[in-house]
Amino acid sequence: MLQIKRYGYVTILRAHLCLGLVREGLAYGERLAQYAESMNLQYYRAEINLLLALLYHADGDEAAAIRKLARSLETGSRHG
Repeated sequence: MLQIKRYGYVTILRAHLCLGLVREGLAYGERLAQYAESMNLQYYRAEINLLLALLYHADGDEAAAIRKLARSLETGSRHG
């Protein structure tokens, strides 16, 4: 059941991106990233940081987008 909830949270973050709700998505995504970090959820950390990179890019913050993308790739390469 918890797995389904986690997937749903990431789906909501994707929806923010698709609907252009950038500011709301950034706030939600950063909270979600902290949760994934605290629970050591590597797959979710990688995906959430990738989505945050896209949201920061949409917001015009290229430096933050690159940092989030790098974090996503680092997590993915370490944990497959």
